This record gives sequence, structure tokens and C-alpha cells, in this order.
Amino acid sequence: KLFLSVSKIIDEKPESLQTRYEKGRMGRYRAVMIAEDIGKDAAIRLEELSDSLSGLFIKTKPVRTYPYKSSAAHITGYVGAIGPEEFSKTKGLGYKRTDRMGRAGLELAYDSYLRGEHGAAQFEVDSKGRLIRVLSIKERTQGKLMELTLDAEIQKVASEAMGQNQGALVAMELERGGLLALVSKPDYDPNIFVQSKKSQSTIRHVLADKHRPLINRVLSGEYPPGSTF
Repeated sequence: KLFLSVSKIIDEKPESLQTRYEKGRMGRYRAVMIAEDIGKDAAIRLEELSDSLSGLFIKTKPVRTYPYKSSAAHITGYVGAIGPEEFSKTKGLGYKRTDRMGRAGLELAYDSYLRGEHGAAQFEVDSKGRLIRVLSIKERTQGKLMELTLDAEIQKVASEAMGQNQGALVAMELERGGLLALVSKPDYDPNIFVQSKKSQSTIRHVLADKHRPLINRVLSGEYPPGSTF
């Protein structure tokens, strides 16, 4: 009943929801995420039904956003869902099945530094999942901040100047060697990997692109130098 009722609201097959539940089970009293990124309207409708659907919880969570979009994609990188094999290899490192981890750029290189640590809470609930009392709470630890030498305006101008010409561009401070801009073309918008449910066709297009926009040509490409001054 639960899977069927939820599937009608979020427009997914009940079999898919049940499969996710069975794959994600780790114990009788541990919650399993069966759907994410369902949208505000669907969340409100499900919240209204939660009293009649035993065991259903709606939870909001923070998500990554990349305000500079494609212009800084090869610097920031992006985060992605953890696969079953990866999860088994990261046991003991504080990851949950529903977490996302760094896949490229700074997100990959500094994943453990940026992600923080999970909190935890124990609740006593009735047969319909309604809260009776809080047993214990452990506050989560926020991820650390990172300050870069990059200049957002220079990065934007450099990205626009490159257009969609394939290649790489780097701007550095002469005295200290700090990186002011790093542009690799073609590029991509890292936000598509955060909103993966809504962006599947775009992701497939990026992955299939023969020009390979995911490659950071500054670090991985081999080119004769252009204008160096």
C-alpha cells in the first residue's frame, strides 16, 4: 500500500520504490530513502498522507549549489551519489548510503574536508510513526570552509572569452603564484549532477559528448603553449 500510494504522487513505479527499499535496508529500525528530489508539492501531499501510511517520513536536506555554473565547473567539480560497491569500501568513514561524495575538482580532492560529519537522533514513535519522545540527539558537524585565490570576475571574463573553443586558459599571480582563473573548454554545469532526477537527459548528453566536457584540459590536456606573457 505504501509504495503504491507514494508512486502515484511522485510518478514513479511502485516496483522501483520497493526495490530501493529492499536494497537499502540495514536493520529493522533504520530509515531507508526510497525517493529524493520529489519537489515541494509532492512533499506536501505526502506529508498530508503520512498519518495513514505507517512508516512514511518526509525529510528535507541541504543540497549543493554551484552559483558560477559552467564557468567554474572544472575547479569546483561536483558531487554524485555513492554506488553500492563504493559504499562497501567506505565503511567506517562516516558515509551513509544516501550521501553524495566528490567526483571531480575540489569536491573530489577535499571531500573529507568539506563534507562534515553526520548527526544522529533516537526517537520513540507509535505504530503510525508519530513522535512520542526524543531519546537522544547528537548534533551534526558542519563541513569546513575553503578560501581560494581565484578571482570570480576574472574567471567569468576568461570563460566568456574562450567561448566554446576547445582548449585551456590559466591566469596566475606572478609574485605568489596564486591561481586567479582556470578555464577548460568545452565545459558543463555541475548543478545537473545535484538535480540528477530532473537532469537525466542532460547528463546523458554530457557523458556522450565526443568533445568530452568533463575532462579538465588544464590538468589532463597536452597542448603547445599559446600566448604566455
